[in-house]
Amino acid sequence: NHICTNQIRRAGEENKELKKQIEEAAEREKDLRTNIKDLTRKLDDTESKRKEEAMMARIKDAENVQMLAELRHKIAEIDIQ
Repeated sequence: NHICTNQIRRAGEENKELKKQIEEAAEREKDLRTNIKDLTRKLDDTESKRKEEAMMARIKDAENVQMLAELRHKIAEIDIQ
């Protein structure tokens, strides 16, 4: 009977320790999921900024090409005179 009581007590302690470990693991998982969401959001923001900057660079290049064409046209007009 005494042996059974000790076994039950040890099993209860092990059960309590396992529950504690499960709770700690669940908390770590929650923290990691939050961290993943934050990093995903930052990555999306960075990607959006990169795309916007690339678009602005293409627009600037197009404006420069147009300005160069206009300047060449003006030079050609001056040469004709």
